[in-house]
Amino acid sequence: SARRQKQQQPQGEDTVDGDESMMYESEAADSGQRSGMMAPRKEGIGAVLPFVALVAGAVAAGFVGFKRYGKRQDGLVAEFGETAVYYGNSEKNLAKIVREYKKKLGPGQKRAEMFLSFAHALVSERPVGVEAIEHLRYVFHLLKISESTAAAKLNALATNIGQTSPSLVGKLIFIAERAMPPSAPLQVRAASPFSDETLDGLQQNMLTRCFRELCMDLLDEVDQDDADAIASVSPPMEQAKVLGLSAAEALSILDGLRGELTAKAKKKQQDSEQAAAMAELEELRATAMMLNDIEGGGGGEEKENAAPAGGHAFECGKCGFTLFPAAGREWKFFGDDFSCPGCGSGKEVFIDRGGAAAQSS
Repeated sequence: SARRQKQQQPQGEDTVDGDESMMYESEAADSGQRSGMMAPRKEGIGAVLPFVALVAGAVAAGFVGFKRYGKRQDGLVAEFGETAVYYGNSEKNLAKIVREYKKKLGPGQKRAEMFLSFAHALVSERPVGVEAIEHLRYVFHLLKISESTAAAKLNALATNIGQTSPSLVGKLIFIAERAMPPSAPLQVRAASPFSDETLDGLQQNMLTRCFRELCMDLLDEVDQDDADAIASVSPPMEQAKVLGLSAAEALSILDGLRGELTAKAKKKQQDSEQAAAMAELEELRATAMMLNDIEGGGGGEEKENAAPAGGHAFECGKCGFTLFPAAGREWKFFGDDFSCPGCGSGKEVFIDRGGAAAQSS
């Protein structure tokens, strides 16, 4: 039994050693797994490339979208200017158009650019006048931009069109200086190629022509052959105020136009009276020739220029027109108020060439 114990003892020791070995191997394995989980991953650049590509795509898409948005906004601004000028023929329509494009562009977006677009289209398409001035002033009010911002846009517009369309600079100066408040820092005159003196003269001519057209519209409503009707027309003072004219300047322009129309009406009346006198003289001359033919037994064309028997021939000393009144009827056809049908001279320049015998001799 002692031998058996001796033999069994190593076996028991061996068994214990084996169990401990297995236990240690298991703990080592668990420790290795834990260390592997705690260690940082080491991966290549390929792992981050998808993320970089995603970010780059988003940036590119955003840039393209931003450019498209900007182009859309710029297109709406240009469209606003043309629409407001073509269809904004009243303050009501202008207000409606401004509201519509404010909504399209978004709150607070592109207000100064809208003002610039309208001013450019206005100067390019509308004639100089009171309506253009009032509409620019009204759009400035509707867009609610500052005087300095509006003036900066108008100054930039003057510089731009001064390089491409110099003829429009004068229109812009005329409209802008009357539409904007006096305190606005306008410098549109700096874009004009003319000297100050020449520019002042051109602007004054434009002002006079503009107001004359307004006065002519009023005068067209009355009989221009009637001097009293012409004199009854008063200058349009509300429009004169918009144009910057004083009452005295407005009346002076209207008086000049009245004088022209009165002179034209007087000449027309004189021409009408002269034509009537000529017609009457021709009729009388034909009657005299007919009587002469009857009394003289004919003669027709041969006696066309001869005086009736016993009559006198009166020749104009200026143009040579000759009158042949019937004998004894000079008082009717050659009265004190007679004037020459040929040149309009009075009776005093006519020369009595005598009777038929004297004329024939």
